[in-house]
This record gives sequence, structure tokens and C-alpha cells, in this order.
Amino acid sequence: MFAVVDIKGKQYKFEIDQEYKIDLINSQDKKLKFTDVLLFCDGKNNFVGKPKLDNVSVEAEIVGDVKEKKIRVTKFRAKKRYKKMGGHRTQKTVIKIIKINNSKVSKSNKVKKETTNTK
Repeated sequence: MFAVVDIKGKQYKFEIDQEYKIDLINSQDKKLKFTDVLLFCDGKNNFVGKPKLDNVSVEAEIVGDVKEKKIRVTKFRAKKRYKKMGGHRTQKTVIKIIKINNSKVSKSNKVKKETTNTK
């Protein structure tokens, strides 16, 4: 069972009991609930939202905040004795998926498997 969720304009594929690094979330709460679910699969059926699925949400808890590996940026001008170094470390939030709520998923959002006839 998995769900594809839209968080701050990026799409993440979440499965239960897994940890993921996502963009930094400034929240005082340890529990999060994501309601912008774009796709849900329960193992047998696939449900696709138009654009989002109603009555489907993903619950997660914040494990902690981490920084990514440093990215080095170098600027220089040839023959001018100019050289400058800089860097950046992106902050991420580590979350653990607790539960995917899928109460009353609409049958109209179910993706039908199309059969192709090859002749």
C-alpha cells in the first residue's frame, strides 16, 4: 500500500513504516497530517485524484531535522586573480509514516486496467 502526496509543490511516494527526508517543515507538532493525496494504491486497486483524492490522508510523525551534504560553489575569472568559494547545506525534515487513511475512496477515481488486443 502506498500513496503519492504533494508537499510544497513536490511529490513524494510514501509507504507505511518507512522514513523519508522531505523539505524543511517548521512545525511545533510532532504529528503531521497530509491531505493532498494525488494517488493511492491498496495493492489491488489504484485510485487517481482529479487533482486530489477526497477522504484519503497520510499521517506521519517528525523524527528530526538534518542537513544535507554541502554543495560547493566556485567562481573565478581567468587571468584576473579573482577566486571566490561558497557553499550551501539544505535543511531537511525526517518523517516516519504511521498510517494511510483511506476511508470511502470514490469508485469513480478507480483506474480501469485497459486490455490491448495485439493482432
